[in-house]
Amino acid sequence: KRNIKILLNLERRSRTQYPESAPLFNIIGSAFARLGAFDVAVTTFLYALERDPKNVNVHNNLGESYGRLGNYQAALTSFRNATDLDLQFSKAFYNMANTFFALGDNDAAIDIYKKSIALKPEFAPASNNLGAACLKAGQISEAFESFARALRLNPQHEEAFANLYNLSIQCPWQRREFLKLRKRAQPFS
Repeated sequence: KRNIKILLNLERRSRTQYPESAPLFNIIGSAFARLGAFDVAVTTFLYALERDPKNVNVHNNLGESYGRLGNYQAALTSFRNATDLDLQFSKAFYNMANTFFALGDNDAAIDIYKKSIALKPEFAPASNNLGAACLKAGQISEAFESFARALRLNPQHEEAFANLYNLSIQCPWQRREFLKLRKRAQPFS
C-alpha cells in the first residue's frame, strides 16, 4: 500500500512536470501492474495512449492489465491494436493467444501461438502454452511435440517438464521420447 501511494504521488507530479511523456507513463503503469494495482495501471496506460496512440508497448501492457482484471475483451482489443501497429510484436501475439486460451477458444489460441513462435522461435513459454492449447483441443501429438520443443529450448522449464511427464503417463506410446528428453533436462532447483 505504501508503494502504491508513492507511485500515485509520482504519477500526479509527472502529469504536471512531464504531461506528454507516454514512455514515462508506461513505466509508471507497469510499476502499478507489478504491485497488483491493475485498475490504476489501466488508467495510467490509457493516459499514456492519449499522448502516444501508436505506442505498441503501452497497448500490450494495457492488454495485460485488462486481462488481470478479467476484462478479456478489452485485453484482446489492446493486443490487436498492438499487433496491428507492429506485425512483428511477438509478445503481443503471445499475450493475445493466452487470452484466447483463457476464454476457452483453443483454435484461435493455437493459431496465434504459432504466429508468436514463428516470430520468436526461441521463446519456450509460447511452445509450452501451444502444447496446452493443443492438448485441450485433443491434438495429442502436437501437444507432445510443443511441450518437447519447450523443454529442448529451456531444459529447466518446469511447467513443460510436468506437462510432458503427465502426457507421457496418459499416452504410453510417448514414454520413450519423454525419457530421452528427461535425460537432457537440467535438475530443477
